[in-house]
Amino acid sequence: MEAIAQRHYMSGEEFDRLVASDLITEDTPVELIEGELLPVSPQGPAHSSMTEVFRELVLDAVGPGWHCVSHSSVDTTADSRVEPDLTLVRGRPIEYFSELPGQPNVGLVVEIVSSRQTFPRAQSKIDIYARGGIPEYWIVRLKKRLIDVYSDLADDEYRSHQEFGIGDRVDIPQSDSDFAVADLLGGIPDSAIG
Repeated sequence: MEAIAQRHYMSGEEFDRLVASDLITEDTPVELIEGELLPVSPQGPAHSSMTEVFRELVLDAVGPGWHCVSHSSVDTTADSRVEPDLTLVRGRPIEYFSELPGQPNVGLVVEIVSSRQTFPRAQSKIDIYARGGIPEYWIVRLKKRLIDVYSDLADDEYRSHQEFGIGDRVDIPQSDSDFAVADLLGGIPDSAIG
């Protein structure tokens, strides 16, 4: 007789307790997505570099009163603890010493997608971020040179989805600035992207 694998779903609070007791550490590459503990994909140089490029771009645009965190948990829904590549957070980092940033203090979440395998995972987070009150979510698709922008949050849904390509400009939330997609994604050689 074959054993049947049984899934165990956990809440964000259960996940937080595992982190607090060091059963899940910062070196454990997992995130909680809708109750399931799922592995986080490893990041290559293009992914890591582009995360920093977007970090600098966003911080330069928004100015004082905001900071960015990379690959850190965000408080979204009761059954998820996601770790976006970049999160724009209101206030100073020390203000989040005992709690995760979440609504209303998150202005933007960015996921960098460097391969086809990671795009479905980024798409699966759209509803999580919307239900968590995150006002704007970007999926940066390196290989396709596209940025998907989900915005206009209402009733736990993004009412707007726009796809920006090489010839377009994207507005940076919480600022009066924008940028040309070509300036960031146009010069990446195909060989650098997985």
